[in-house]
Amino acid sequence: MTSDLPIVVIGAGPVGLAAAAHAAERRLPFLVLEAGAGPGAAVRQRGRRRPTGAPSRPE
Repeated sequence: MTSDLPIVVIGAGPVGLAAAAHAAERRLPFLVLEAGAGPGAAVRQRGRRRPTGAPSRPE
């Protein structure tokens, strides 16, 4: 099954930009939607956070 519709990536944070890069490498049409002022806006505004479940300090 093929489609001419683009891949829509919601959010231009680290994961969204990685998804867009994968689409670009495969020459697939894509569109990145970001509510902030630019790529990574939420990361710059709030700072980087640890993933849920990550230890607070090395053991």
